[in-house]
Amino acid sequence: MRTTLRFSSLDPVVRTTLNLPYCTVPDFYGGGAQALHMHVVYPVPDPAAPGYPVLLWICGGGWECCDPANRLHDLSYFAERGYIVCLAEYRVTGVAPFPAQIQDVKTALRFVRKHARAFRADPDRIALMGDSAGGHLVTLAGLTPGKAEFTGAQWAGVSEAVQAVVNWYGVVDFAGMLAAYGAADASAMRPTDCLVKLFGAWPQSVPEQVDLATPLRYVSPEAPPFLILHGDRDATVPFAQSEALYKALERAGVPCELCTVEGADHFAPRAAALPRGMFVVRSFCGQTGARAPGTQKMTRILRRRSFARLRGPRQFLPRSFRVLARVIFAPGDSRAAALPPFAKTKTR
Repeated sequence: MRTTLRFSSLDPVVRTTLNLPYCTVPDFYGGGAQALHMHVVYPVPDPAAPGYPVLLWICGGGWECCDPANRLHDLSYFAERGYIVCLAEYRVTGVAPFPAQIQDVKTALRFVRKHARAFRADPDRIALMGDSAGGHLVTLAGLTPGKAEFTGAQWAGVSEAVQAVVNWYGVVDFAGMLAAYGAADASAMRPTDCLVKLFGAWPQSVPEQVDLATPLRYVSPEAPPFLILHGDRDATVPFAQSEALYKALERAGVPCELCTVEGADHFAPRAAALPRGMFVVRSFCGQTGARAPGTQKMTRILRRRSFARLRGPRQFLPRSFRVLARVIFAPGDSRAAALPPFAKTKTR
């Protein structure tokens, strides 16, 4: 049997640049320097297109391991839909304790904005996204633009402001997390614990460092819009962490959305709800990065708190995102007809 396949185009949709160095940092021994890299996935350039929005991804791993390449395939979803996706590495705790990690994240952010023209990116449309330890770092970065302790010397003078933050089950209150696990004193922790490595000491002995690294203390009305995703059975980072961030942002009047994945543990939202979760993120980032009529309506919608339930192989998103899609897509846009189906959700 012979078969012929015909395609309208065989040209690539996206391209990838691997291991692009974005800064140098002291090496493990402090006697030399090492380069930090990022991978970039981007749409095939369209000469007629305006600058593309940027999604800067920071991976998790307990601050002690960092492998951004493991998300290249998943995050190409955004590049196929018109985003430039940058996946940046940072120094892990085996190389340097906090605040090295947040300094590297902010350096990556400044690098991308500084070279926006070369990236064909829009420097005024940059969103941060990360999971677990990466969720903590992007939340901290989004809430502290220009904070001296977190700003390195490279690419100095470039704005660190972002237009949106997406936190996948990241820590936002270290003191609250320690209390939740009954670790009010150092006897409950091992020297190999990731928090001991992060702070270079038992966190109970360095409260100033713990306070410095706690995103919750930096929430203010000037914060960018936030999307928070978390499983309500997370045994690693308590779900109460995301609830605390949501409530603090809401009190400050910051546009925010808390999407709860019912029955999911720490990594389950990433695995089980990824297809729908990606749509949530794209809708959120696309709208928060837009400067067009409908902004006030968007703000009101994002302040609602919604819950997504997983049912077998199909995951349903909050109803509010169906409304968001109507704001994003103009009437008659064929993309609106291709949106995934939605089911009833409970909102409170």
